[in-house]
Amino acid sequence: MHEDKRVREAMHSYARKSLDAAFKGSDAANTSKIPLPETPKPPSKKSKMVDRVGSDNQSVSNVHLLDVLERVEKMQAEFLTRMQSLETTVKNNTSSLNSVIKALEFMNNQVEEVTDKVNSLQIKVESLEKENRVLRDKCDELDSYKRRWNLRVSGVQEQRGEDVRKILIDLFSKVSPVISDQLIYTLDVAHRLGPRSEGARSS
Repeated sequence: MHEDKRVREAMHSYARKSLDAAFKGSDAANTSKIPLPETPKPPSKKSKMVDRVGSDNQSVSNVHLLDVLERVEKMQAEFLTRMQSLETTVKNNTSSLNSVIKALEFMNNQVEEVTDKVNSLQIKVESLEKENRVLRDKCDELDSYKRRWNLRVSGVQEQRGEDVRKILIDLFSKVSPVISDQLIYTLDVAHRLGPRSEGARSS
């Protein structure tokens, strides 16, 4: 009995379970006839084949990894090429924008100069318009003052080679004989108005 106990302690756990099951189904007196559990068998050739397949899979996965790495390197090269192209495009756009900015600044300066000139000319025009109104009023005043001494005589028949001044002096002398002696000094200029009449008689 003690010997069986030592054997049980030396067994693995799965062997103990088998031994306990055998003890329950047989008599305690026949314990010396209980069969011992079989020892584990060495791995079969199938496990070696599995190892080979695993190594083959590992070699296949390495090839796959190399292929993936090559694709990644190719994608990186294409990405770098595109980045360089984009960088060139950005530089060109930046240069164009700088040119446009300079042109806009120049145009802005020109517009400011033109605006200043227009404002200055507008001030001058307003001053000239004011001066023109003043001068026009003065001219009208002088003209009206001058016309105070002007007389328009109508109904005097036109003649060829006539002396309009002498005709008017004679006419005014008949109208006012008192001033007939002064008319030669008072009447400065006398002339016809409008075009010459076609039916003018010769003197």
